[in-house]
Amino acid sequence: MRLLRKFRYRFFKVWIKQNRPKFKHHVYFKKQRDHYQIVFHGISKKLYFKMESLGIEIYVIHNGKSWDGFIDLEILEARTNSGHYYCSFCLPEYRKMYSSRERFWIEHCLEPFLDWTNSHLTEDMWLCLRGGLKAGYTEAKIVSAEKLENEKLETDFTTAVPIINCRISKK
Repeated sequence: MRLLRKFRYRFFKVWIKQNRPKFKHHVYFKKQRDHYQIVFHGISKKLYFKMESLGIEIYVIHNGKSWDGFIDLEILEARTNSGHYYCSFCLPEYRKMYSSRERFWIEHCLEPFLDWTNSHLTEDMWLCLRGGLKAGYTEAKIVSAEKLENEKLETDFTTAVPIINCRISKK
C-alpha cells in the first residue's frame, strides 16, 4: 500500500508541474503530516485543497473548523486480470476501463480537478456560508457575483468572501 501511495503522490506532483499552464492560478504543494495541501496563489484560504492517498478533496475551513465539502475525487484503484485499471468506487454499470494507471488517474481524478478549479476559482465567484452551531448545520456554496445579493437573504446566512482575495500574476 505504501508503494501505491508513493506512486500517487509522485505522479500527481509531476502531472501538476507538466500541466501548470492549464491552471488559471499558480499552484504549488505544501507537505503536511499525512497529505499534501494544494495551494493556489490569490485564492481564499477558506478553501482547502487536499491530495491524499485516495485522491483529492476540496472543502471549506471557517474559524478553524471544517465547514462543508465541495468535491471529493476519491478513487479506489483496481486492476483486471487483463491489466486494465478502473475505480472500485464506481458502480459496475458506470465503470470505465483504462489501459494504464497513469491514464486512469489523469481522466478519473486529475482532469476533473483541473476543470473544477478553472470553472470555480474565478474573479466573479463568491464563497457563501450558511448555518453554524446555533443552526445545527453548516453549508457552503460558490455563487456568481450576480447571485450574491439573493444568497445573503437566505436563512442562516453567515458570511460571503470573494474566491479571489488578491490579484497575483500567474507568472
